[in-house]
This record gives sequence, structure tokens and C-alpha cells, in this order.
Amino acid sequence: MFNKKTLLKLLFGVVIFAALVWKIGPGSILESLSSANPIYLLSAVLLTFPAMHLRAARLQTILKGNDINIHLSNLIRICYIGFLFALLTPSKAGDFIRSYYLSRHNKVPYGVSIGVVFIDRMMDLFVLLSVANLGMLYFFIFNRGEGILDSFHAILIIPLLGLLIFYLITRGGILKKIIEFIGFLLKKAVRLEPGKDDGEQVYQDFMDLAGNLRSKPVLMFSSITLSFFIWVTVLFQAWFILLALGENIHFSFVALAIPIAVVAALLPITFSGIGTRDAALVFLFALVGVSQNNAISLSIIFLLMGQGVPAVVGAYFYLRQGN
Repeated sequence: MFNKKTLLKLLFGVVIFAALVWKIGPGSILESLSSANPIYLLSAVLLTFPAMHLRAARLQTILKGNDINIHLSNLIRICYIGFLFALLTPSKAGDFIRSYYLSRHNKVPYGVSIGVVFIDRMMDLFVLLSVANLGMLYFFIFNRGEGILDSFHAILIIPLLGLLIFYLITRGGILKKIIEFIGFLLKKAVRLEPGKDDGEQVYQDFMDLAGNLRSKPVLMFSSITLSFFIWVTVLFQAWFILLALGENIHFSFVALAIPIAVVAALLPITFSGIGTRDAALVFLFALVGVSQNNAISLSIIFLLMGQGVPAVVGAYFYLRQGN
């Protein structure tokens, strides 16, 4: 389950996280966590559910671009189960699992199911990188002090590299190989009409989906709008966690800082962003006077609510529905 590369990433992330905890002090972190305001924490937890509803609505909108109608409640279950496997598997196989369930339980063609999830992820990435770059622009223009600006030169490369990766992946040759390979794996797992669909057909299904969606600007705009509101919900969740920890930070700063930390967590140098996300949050929120123990407490609670709560609900749906 864990290969050598994954174990090294896990070890590296744990070392970074442990170093932060050691420097800040485990006692002060536990004190921050234990003294958090339960009302604000409950508000943050409750925001998990509209965020998941919006994710399912975006999947439904993208599917409609290919004239496929699946009930929203079914897609909500698929999203939750995807979060379960994203949390449990070293390769973060949640996206693959969503494609799997779309094909196995809803008879969606392999290429279409891959395309739906791929476009869904790219919309997430587009909105995330856009806001992260706005955040970087804010820090460069409005923060005073050369030391701060010099430090952010190193972080600026994160969203720029993300945009470069986004560009390279969406080029035809690389994209085709990725789609065909995922289609091969999915076909082996789903075993729907074996022998009928080859890699070329899977890729063609994907391209047809993308073309159909582009030809329906209303659905495209709706998908992007839903992506925006998903991230607004996530940002309010982080803001409520900060309020629970006694940090009265303006929402605009949270909206600019959190995406940068999330992008840092996407870098493939640690397992599931352990360590990198925590270090980024400690550094960023120190700029507005947030204590280190509250910053790392934010990271811990944010992870538990953003991934742990959906994973628990996903486990319920998985045990109830099966594979």
C-alpha cells in the first residue's frame, strides 16, 4: 500500500510537523485546541455539508453538459465516498473512486466519468490558483517591510508552478496519455462490457464531454460559479475556526492566505500536505499577529473538518452501499 517514495514523503511531512510542534510547544497547542469556542466550531463543521452539496451540484452540471442526468443525492454519496478514499489511500485515490462509482453504479462511459472528475478537479484548481495569485499580489503590494516581501519571493513560485502544470497537463499529447491510462485502470476495476472500449475510445469520450461543455456556456459558467462558492464556503469554515480560537482576523486576509496554504499542501513533497500546509499557515498568519499555537491549531482543525468529517460520512455511505 505504501511504497518507498510515499513513505519518504510521509516521513518528511511528519518531521516538518513534529519540528513545528516542538518549537511551538505541545502544551500550548493542546491549550488552544481545548479552549476553542464550541459555537464557532459547530458553525465550521456545519459548513462542511453545504460545501459537499455544492461539489455534487458541480458534478451534476458537468454531466448535464453531456446530456447525462444523475440524481443529486446519488452524486452527494459519491462525493463523500471519494473523500473517504482520498483520506485513506496514499495515492489520494478519491478522484479515481468517484469515476469508478459513476461508471459502475450509473453506467457512465469510462471516458465520460474520467472527464467529469478531471474537469471538476481542474475547476477547483483554477479557482484555487486564481485566488492564491490574488493573495500573492496583495502581499507584494500592500505589506510593508522588505523582509516580508523577500520571504514571499520563495512562495510566489508555488501558484506559478501550479499554473504551468495546469497548462502542460491540458495539452493534447500529455492529456491523452493520462486519460487513456486512467481509462485502462478504470476498465479493469469496473468491468463493464469488457472488450468494448479501448484507450482511444476513452479519450474520445473525454474530448466529446469537454467539447459539449464548451458548447454550453451557461453550464460552463454555472460550473465555475459553483466552484467559486465551494471555496467561499471553505474559506468561511477557516474563518470560523480562527474565531473559535479567539483570533479576530478580517475575512479578506483569510480569503487570500488560505488558498496559498492549500496550494503549498498540493506540492508533491509530503504525504497529504502534512507539514507544508502547517508551515505555510504558521508563516502567513504570523503576519497579522496570529500566535503560532493558534495557527497550527487552525491547520489541525481545518484538516479534521475539511477531510475528516466528509470521510466519516463517506464511510457510512460506503458501508451502507458497498462497492
